[in-house]
Amino acid sequence: MNNIEIYVLIVIYNKKCLDSVTCLCLKNIDNINIILVDNSTQDYQNKFFALKNEWIYISMNGNMGLSKAYNKGISVIKDHPNAIVCLFDDDTQVDQNYFEALKAKLLITPKSKIFLPYVYDETGLRSPCIIENFVAKKADNITMINSQNITAINSGMAIKMDVFTNYQYDENLFLDYIDHAFIRDMKFLKYKISIFDAILTHEMFFTSNTADITDIINRIKRFKKDFKRFCGKSFLGRRAYWTEMYKLKKHLFISYGQNIKIMFA
Repeated sequence: MNNIEIYVLIVIYNKKCLDSVTCLCLKNIDNINIILVDNSTQDYQNKFFALKNEWIYISMNGNMGLSKAYNKGISVIKDHPNAIVCLFDDDTQVDQNYFEALKAKLLITPKSKIFLPYVYDETGLRSPCIIENFVAKKADNITMINSQNITAINSGMAIKMDVFTNYQYDENLFLDYIDHAFIRDMKFLKYKISIFDAILTHEMFFTSNTADITDIINRIKRFKKDFKRFCGKSFLGRRAYWTEMYKLKKHLFISYGQNIKIMFA
């Protein structure tokens, strides 16, 4: 089990690798294979960084969305069904302990297909979390999470490659709820999901001091489209969508006033 082939798939967007916490962390970790998928809209010299560090580099030639980036990255290791792929955003701190804890969990739960670390952001435990009525929510206590309500964010998630033999990410989802759609699909397929003893820290977009109003407006518009796709066309799904849009609009009005008219146009 110690010789298991581990791939790390990082998606980077409009950032230099030298400014990515994840890239800087991973370049110092041995015995892993790294795939960098670049969704940037301009050249940040990331290909040079990747090749210098003997990583696989894939350019998406612009921002094609996270699902397409994942599917493209996974496609290059489709002939490694016994490997495991670890997904990372470009703003997650990770060290060797993550991989050691993952290997230990693989040894004691060989039937599991998906492995989730504990991921913290500025607000506390972000993942794993729970999903109720189509909405992902933080768990007040880890004991609240069970096999029915469990969900998680992408960054830090480890997945056995044989999962992707007949599966790919929904490319109609651009950025949001890709992770929760994946976990929902895995639960439908009866794949076992395990939590392993590793702790990661992750920057949350909406708490970033660098986000300006234009970024937030674009982010909200993408979120609306993705969340609507995730909820589907059932009565319960439509009700969940409109309920959450009302809550979001109310919350954003307090922070951004009249700009929400643009966000919800």
